Amino acid sequence: MKYTVPQFIEYETKIVGPFTFGQFVFIGMTTAVCFVLYFILPFVVFLFVLAIVMPVAFVLALLKVGGRPVPIILMSFFKFSMGAKMYVWKKKEAPIMYVKSEMKKELEKDKESDVRGVSLGIAENSQLKKIKTKIEIKT
Repeated sequence: MKYTVPQFIEYETKIVGPFTFGQFVFIGMTTAVCFVLYFILPFVVFLFVLAIVMPVAFVLALLKVGGRPVPIILMSFFKFSMGAKMYVWKKKEAPIMYVKSEMKKELEKDKESDVRGVSLGIAENSQLKKIKTKIEIKT
């Protein structure tokens, strides 16, 4: 049995002319603010404010970057900038120690006598190394 797969799920319905409801509210609110400023500010200052505010409102309402609206991108930017960050610590290798030959012989005797002194190596592509890495970075 064949079923049709829904397409354009994220499509927003156009409410007022070519604008969606969110775009219409954004542009309408900006227009209302400019209308109030027309009566409050001197005409030259009003034109200056209008020349700055209206293009910004249209960019915020209509422009999409990578398929995402500009206000969502700005909110994500501020959330990332102000929010806590996770820093991953990478373990550094221990520095190489140079030992005099007399001490080296003593260390070798100690290693031979102590079974726990044997160090086990981890293969390059082993599951144990992957688990160790996951534990260190807590993923």
